[in-house]
Amino acid sequence: MTGDSLGPMAEPLPLRILVAEDNPTNVKLARIVLAGLGYQPDFVASGREVLEALRRCSYDLVFMDMCMPDMDGVEATRRVCSIWGEADRPRIVILTAASVTDARERCLNAGADEILSKPASRAELLQAIERCGLELMQMGALATASGSRG
Repeated sequence: MTGDSLGPMAEPLPLRILVAEDNPTNVKLARIVLAGLGYQPDFVASGREVLEALRRCSYDLVFMDMCMPDMDGVEATRRVCSIWGEADRPRIVILTAASVTDARERCLNAGADEILSKPASRAELLQAIERCGLELMQMGALATASGSRG
């Protein structure tokens, strides 16, 4: 992908994004919104698939559904944080259809960087991408910049 084809966010923040979502409608929506921002994320449908994907490839950001089959997003987040160190792991934003107030402590205790209500708006996703991307840039830990993280 050339710099000319990158969208409004992907050019200044060239993040590798993984989306963990088991609902086909939500996958389609995420694909459309993130493509509109210039990203071409990879998709998986369970927490176990998140771990497999992270072993194969370095990602900067994971949008993680809280409720998935096989392994939920909270447990997947906990495992990601236990396997990869702070500088080596992607930032994790958990998305939940449950009350954010009720889920916040559980998600943050597992190691999530943020939690958003579903359906998250384009503006909320954009803010999460900006915050996570800027944090990784400050740490010098963008997977796309080094190509070797993970």
